Amino acid sequence: MWPERADEGDGVGTKRYDMSVAGWGEFRRGPRLRWSYAEEVLRDGPAMYLRLGEAIGGGAMDASGWERHGSYQGGVLLRQEGALAGDGDWAVRLSEGAYATLATWGLPSGAAARTIEAWVSVDEEDGGGCLLAYGQQTTGAGCVVSVHEDEVSVDCIGHVWGAGGIATTGWHHLVVVWESLGGTSDEWRIYWDGQALPCGTLSGDVVTVQTATGAGYLGRSLDEGSWWRGWIDEVAVYEQALSTARVAAHERMGREG
Repeated sequence: MWPERADEGDGVGTKRYDMSVAGWGEFRRGPRLRWSYAEEVLRDGPAMYLRLGEAIGGGAMDASGWERHGSYQGGVLLRQEGALAGDGDWAVRLSEGAYATLATWGLPSGAAARTIEAWVSVDEEDGGGCLLAYGQQTTGAGCVVSVHEDEVSVDCIGHVWGAGGIATTGWHHLVVVWESLGGTSDEWRIYWDGQALPCGTLSGDVVTVQTATGAGYLGRSLDEGSWWRGWIDEVAVYEQALSTARVAAHERMGREG
C-alpha cells in the first residue's frame, strides 16, 4: 500500500489511496473514503479547536495542536449528545454562571482576518446568549459572537452587526468571518447552516475593528452581561477568512457524517 494523500479537487472530505498489486503494477485512483469532521476542520489549520467532548475533568481541551486549552467554570454539563452525524463525540450544555475561560494568546487580534465557527443549539425557553467573546470591553476592542432567540450577531463593543428572523432551535452550524478588507465592523460575513445571512446594523454605530488581546470566554460576554443558555459543540477559531466553499464543506460534513 502506498501512502495516502488528500484529494483537494472537490472541497469535500474524501481520501484517495495509491496502491500497487503484484503483477498488475500501480493503481493511482483507489477507493474514495470519507474522512471525519474533525479532520475536515484540521485541514484548514485552526488556531484553536475545542471539540468539547470531555467525559470528565475541568478543561476544554484544544485539538488544534497549539495547546490553547480552556478551563470550565461553574455547572457545565458534559457528555451531552453532540451535533455531528455519525460522530460519537459529545457536546456541552451551559447555563447562566457556567462557561469556559479561553487561552487567547495567539488568537487573531487587531484587524487581522479570522473565522469563528461552532455548532449551537439554544435553549428554547431562555434563548441562547453570548457564545464566544474575547478582547477588551472598550469600543472596537472586543469580538463578541451571540445568538439571541431569533438573532445572530457580532458585537465589536459599540456596533452590533447581524441578522434577525432566524430559526435557532435544534443544532445549527454558525460561522462568522472577518476578511480585514476595510477595517470597519459592518464587513463581517455570517453563515447559518452553510448559507450567508443578509446582515445589517442591529444597534450602535459602525466602529473600526481593533480587537485587543485580553480575556476570552466561551459561554459568557466580556462583562458578564450575557450568558449562553443551551448546547455548544465543535468550536474553532482560524487565523484566516474561510471561503464560502469551505464553510459549506464543513456544514455538509457535519450533517452527513
